[in-house]
Amino acid sequence: MDTIHVFDKESKNIHRLDDEAIFPSQDGKYVFLQGKSSPLEEGVHHIQRTEDYLEGNEQYESEFELHYDEIADELDIDSVGIESANIVYFNGDYTVLHLEFSAAVTGSAGSTNVIIDFQEDKDNPTYYLVDLGIII
Repeated sequence: MDTIHVFDKESKNIHRLDDEAIFPSQDGKYVFLQGKSSPLEEGVHHIQRTEDYLEGNEQYESEFELHYDEIADELDIDSVGIESANIVYFNGDYTVLHLEFSAAVTGSAGSTNVIIDFQEDKDNPTYYLVDLGIII
């Protein structure tokens, strides 16, 4: 298990992120709650500013929903479920995921990247389904 620490420049304190499911952004400004679940579960996901997480409040920077059947239908993928769903990148404006769908008998039914854009409306993000070839 990886232990993640965040350094607060102002207070000069080091904080340990105790929840093993927390996934930090590359710049350390945000945490993806339950972001280490593999695969990411369907339903509502939350991104929170690191300071809000450390304060223990439930103020979220953004939230979005994942429905794998809807994504497979939109891409015309004949799938029996999700094989893997992982975070490739995220910050306050974007989340990029890699999804791998399972085939009925064996192997993969297909994969894609999902870009979730929070720039225009954090309460109603825009989803882009595009295969960027980014895998994690």
